[in-house]
Amino acid sequence: SSSSSSSSSSSSSSSSSSSSSSSSSSSSSSSSSSSSVAAAAPTTRDETDYSTFAPFYVVNDVSLDSPAYVAQLQKGDQVLQFGSITKSNKSPQAMQDVVAHSVGKPVKVVVLREGQGVVHLSLIPQQWGGRGLLGCHLVDV
Repeated sequence: SSSSSSSSSSSSSSSSSSSSSSSSSSSSSSSSSSSSVAAAAPTTRDETDYSTFAPFYVVNDVSLDSPAYVAQLQKGDQVLQFGSITKSNKSPQAMQDVVAHSVGKPVKVVVLREGQGVVHLSLIPQQWGGRGLLGCHLVDV
């Protein structure tokens, strides 16, 4: 008689485990759909509308192996933003300040490039084998 009670308890435990596994699979599917929605949100990491920005410098020259060269700045790039500087607050002094305060640290540079549109670069001002900390020549637009 004790063997029949043990078989009935094992069948009840197996039915409860199957119901818990089905509930966990439905909860995991709902959580995966919510996580995919959350994952889609951060793709717009930079929501700045650069179409409203006006270029204020054009890259006239980039020296080989310079910080600007390493950052992939190219001759003809039109600078829309250099660190905190845009056309509205640009000045030679502002450029000197940003470069001087950013030695060894990446500066966000946003340029308008022929055939590619807006390009985001990271330029690290530093001493190198040539003049200055950037290794490029910028001219006013």
